[in-house]
Amino acid sequence: MVLESLLTAQIAERKPLKMLPLSVLYSSIGVLLALWIFPSNYLAVIAFTVIAMIPLMVNIMRLEESKEEISKSLIPLSSHRDIFPFFVYMFVGLTISFAIWFLILPHEAVSQLFSSQISAISGHVAINSIFTKIFINNIRVLAFSIIFSLLYGAGAIFIITWNASLVGVAIANTARSLVAGQSANYFGAFSIGVARYLTHGIP
Repeated sequence: MVLESLLTAQIAERKPLKMLPLSVLYSSIGVLLALWIFPSNYLAVIAFTVIAMIPLMVNIMRLEESKEEISKSLIPLSSHRDIFPFFVYMFVGLTISFAIWFLILPHEAVSQLFSSQISAISGHVAINSIFTKIFINNIRVLAFSIIFSLLYGAGAIFIITWNASLVGVAIANTARSLVAGQSANYFGAFSIGVARYLTHGIP
């Protein structure tokens, strides 16, 4: 498979920064496939992104299991500390990608692909209210990711991808509100949105 050959589990663990552009690529493919095949299904973009990432995730989990068997560490999480940056850069890449697609796609496509995310953040006009909602959401995400990783290794990707799409939509929505239709100011507004929400989106 072409996507599987782009990054091996060993390189991803040693150089987790490579996951940032790769996550952007995976999610972009997910968006394009969703627009082409299931344009009216809001879960399609999440599903296609997760499917693209599963092979690498499975290889990463196998690598971690083999390391754990060798190390026989007395501290359960100590043998997995090298994988944390991998998930962080994955999340950041996905978030940035979803935010950019939210900004550049036509309104009709956005309202279909991201309808659930838009619904989740709508009705919370106050910034502090959104902050609280995202922070509480990410406490849940952290717990579910740990449980999914233990019970079903690749299942954690779905939770991470969904959360990244939610934060990405919040960032892009903030950018659109700040520029009020002035595309020349999108970069500055996007940066403000990232500063407001991205740190709240990383469990």
